[in-house]
Formats: sequence, C-alpha cells, structure tokens
Amino acid sequence: MPSPRRVLVPSLALSLAALSGCYDAHDLPLALPPLEDGSVGELGLPDAAVDSGLDAGQPACQQDFVVRTLSLPDDVSGVGFDLDGGGAEVGCGMDGPGGVDNAFGRLAGLVQLVGVDIDQLLTAAITLRLVRLRVRLDRCGDTPTLVMVDDDGAAIGSPRAAVVETGTDGSITFEGSVELVPIVLMVPFGPGIQIDISLDNVQLAGTFADTNSSRLVLGGELPRERIVALAEAFAGPAGMNPETIEALLVTLLDLHVDENTGSCTAMSGAFLATGRVLRP
Repeated sequence: MPSPRRVLVPSLALSLAALSGCYDAHDLPLALPPLEDGSVGELGLPDAAVDSGLDAGQPACQQDFVVRTLSLPDDVSGVGFDLDGGGAEVGCGMDGPGGVDNAFGRLAGLVQLVGVDIDQLLTAAITLRLVRLRVRLDRCGDTPTLVMVDDDGAAIGSPRAAVVETGTDGSITFEGSVELVPIVLMVPFGPGIQIDISLDNVQLAGTFADTNSSRLVLGGELPRERIVALAEAFAGPAGMNPETIEALLVTLLDLHVDENTGSCTAMSGAFLATGRVLRP
C-alpha cells in the first residue's frame, strides 16, 4: 500500500486533531516525571475527582488503574504493538520500525503541522472527566484477568486472561487484552465535534508500582465503520464532503486485509497512560 498522501487541508487537519498516538510496553520510558499527590498531571485537580467510584468492598486481589494522563508519541519512535503479528512482512498498510502498527501516529503528524497539541486535548478530556478510563487487574481466581470497568466498577466487556509477574520491589508487570477502550472526545472546532475513537481488541501492557508512578500501554484497532462515522462528523465543519475525508483516512488503514479486495479495513492506534492504582 502506498504511503499516506501528504495532503494538508488546514480545516481538515484541525478537525482531525483528536486522532493519534503509540507506545510499546517493552520500551516504556523510565524517566517519566512522577505525578504529584493531589493533582492530575499539572492541572491541580484533586484525586477525589479521579478516584471517585472506588468500590469500598473491593477485594485486595483486585486493583484498578485510573488513567490520569494520556500521551500520543509520533510513529517514528518505533514503539507500539505489532497488532497483526509477524512484523512488517505480515498484514497490510504501512508498519513502523519492528513491524509496529501505528497509524494514529502518522495521523498525529499531520495535525501537528498546523500546531494542534493533541496531548492537551486528551489531557483536558481526562481532567474534566469527559473521558474516564479505568482498567481492572483481577487476581482473585486461578487465572489473572484484565477488563475495563466504568465508574461504578461494572465490567465493559468480558474479562480476558492476563500474564502477571510480581517484582521483588512489589511492582506488578502484566500483559493482556480487553474488548474495548471507550474514548469519545469533543474537538473545539466550530460548534464542537463529538468523535468516537474507541479502540477494539485492545492489547494492554504495563507496570503497577506505587500509586503515583504506574503506567500502562494500550494499543488496538479503529474499525472501518467508526472511521466512516468520523468522516461524516467532520464533513460539515471542514466544509468538505464525507467521501473526501473518508478517502484521506482510508490511506492510513493498516489492519485486517480484505481477502476480496486486498485492502486494509481498520486503523491501528495506541496510547500511553499514566495514572493511579486504587487500592481497597
């Protein structure tokens, strides 16, 4: 598949500002600045605004990770998840170094050309609780599991098996997957656009250390139907028809080859999260 077209339409780039990102669990930066107690990132929101919803009766064998920041590195970092497996020789679209699938990163590079700070958009969404992400690691049974949960602790999808290791310092390293990570953002463009960049079949990997230095990598797929919905949402404010926007987005598809057409049918994306581990 040819490289994504380097077409820069300022209004389109602005309207696509909330799509992007990638990181790899095995390349997590070790020098991330710690989050201070009583704040979310640098915005000073109290922990209570993030940690509300913790089930007081939650057993000690369950740990919930509440996301406090999301970051979206560019695709040239070569970090992320090889979602289609087998490195660059398997799958479709344009893989990054080591076969990493990171279409969000290439899209992020496009919108950065017009000075849009995607990390700020995501930080605002997390801080204002417009996006609430919470991952539960459950080690109560014979097999550890991971699942996304809502503010009330209800599972979003079915729990899936995870691989967990405990370090000598008490930190917990894990890998696994979840069905869905819900991310719906409001882009400050014109009257505002609600866009759904929720990821399906999401791989997770990370480390739970103390409550202020835990981090998590998420990488999954944006299906074609969600991409079509994005094109429709952006069409009016961008002053373009949905087909034109969809045609640009389609050049970034890099997952799931259609056997009949040979074309990709989904877009890869990932996020690096830092946050707080809730303990009963």
